Amino acid sequence: MTTLADIRHRFRLLCRAPAVTLIAILITAFGVGAATVVYAAVKAVLIEPFPYSTTRKVKKLNLLEFTGGCRMSGQFTKVGLNGT
Repeated sequence: MTTLADIRHRFRLLCRAPAVTLIAILITAFGVGAATVVYAAVKAVLIEPFPYSTTRKVKKLNLLEFTGGCRMSGQFTKVGLNGT
């Protein structure tokens, strides 16, 4: 079999089961998209250096949590990185 005949045969098989073909294309598309997102996040966080000329200017950010709900009499408490 030549390469062209093999490609035509595979295309005919894909056309016989359009639902399976669509599912395979969607799974492949989601996989490529997820890999792109993970790569972009790893590149931004681990590979690229900080966008600052000196890292000594970077300050610590404290997170606060409001525990009063809708009432105005609540209070802010310091939240650590582990949620405590």
